[in-house]
Amino acid sequence: MKGSHMKPKDLAARWDVQMSTLDQWRWFGKGPSFLKILSLILYRVKDVEQFEALAIQHMKKGSTDEVFSKIRLEGMNEEKGAR
Repeated sequence: MKGSHMKPKDLAARWDVQMSTLDQWRWFGKGPSFLKILSLILYRVKDVEQFEALAIQHMKKGSTDEVFSKIRLEGMNEEKGAR
């Protein structure tokens, strides 16, 4: 499954943000969903792409915090439905 996950440094480079920004987003429950396996943090490419698509659609309508909340809640609802 090569290419289905990315490390924080890869996502930071993709979005041209500091890794500390991603750290803060994880701490505050913002940004795309992530996997934490022991000390390893990974982002699924499909979650990153979904986050990007939703951010494009919603940035016109509201503030960034509203976008983060909406994206996080939609992701949680999808995960619950998949169980």
